[in-house]
Amino acid sequence: MGRKSPRKSKVSKTDDSTIEELMEEGDTAPDEEKVEKPGKKRRAEASDNHRVYKLLDLVGTSNDSMELAIQTALGKASTTIRHIDWFEVKEIRGRVKEGKIEQFQVRFQAGFRLED
Repeated sequence: MGRKSPRKSKVSKTDDSTIEELMEEGDTAPDEEKVEKPGKKRRAEASDNHRVYKLLDLVGTSNDSMELAIQTALGKASTTIRHIDWFEVKEIRGRVKEGKIEQFQVRFQAGFRLED
C-alpha cells in the first residue's frame, strides 16, 4: 500500500500568497463582504461616537433611602429635560432626629445629551 500525502487545507495557510491563490481559484477571502472600506462610516455610527453632554446639579431627598432620593430627583428632572443618560453622586447627607435617620439627602450631577 502506498502512503498518501496529507491534504493541505487552503484555510490553514496564513501567508499573503494564500489569499491571492484563493482569489485566482474563484474563492473569496474570508469575511470579504463584511469588511468596511476606510472612511465610509455610516452617519448614525459617527454621531453615536461623538456626543456632547451638559451637567445638571441636583439634590434629591427621601425619608426611606438614598436610592429613592436619587430616583425622585431624576424623575422630576426628566419631566422637563430630555436625554438624561447618567449620574454621578457627589455628596450624601442626612437629617437625624432623636438618634434616627429622618431624611436622606443626595447631591449628584446628571448628564444629559445635547441634541444634534
